[in-house]
Amino acid sequence: MKVAGWVFVFSAGPAWYTATAMMLAATSGRTVLPLGKFTKTANRPGGRPVQAVEFAAGEPGVHRGQ
Repeated sequence: MKVAGWVFVFSAGPAWYTATAMMLAATSGRTVLPLGKFTKTANRPGGRPVQAVEFAAGEPGVHRGQ
C-alpha cells in the first residue's frame, strides 16, 4: 500500500506538467512548455504546436449572406 501510494504521488508530477502544457498551448495557441512531439517546431517555445482544423470558407452549415 505504501509503495502504491508513493507511485501514485510521483506520477502526479508528470500528469500535472502534461496537463499544464496542453492547457497553455490550447489557450495561447503557442508552445509554452514542450510536450515532446516529433517535430522540432512543435517543441520550440513560441512555435505553433498544431495546425488548426477548420474550413477554408468559415463555419460549416452557414450560407453566405445569412
